[in-house]
Amino acid sequence: MASRGHLEYARLLHEQGKSLGQIATKTGIPKTSLHRYLKRVQSLESTPG
Repeated sequence: MASRGHLEYARLLHEQGKSLGQIATKTGIPKTSLHRYLKRVQSLESTPG
């Protein structure tokens, strides 16, 4: 399981336009996990509340 710090770093890199491959290399988080995490974060951010 990736640490909270790694996930936040991944989110930041994604916002900067880095690819999932680049983020996976820098954080050590598998691309499939990154995809799921970033998709979940994106849906939470777009949900009004």
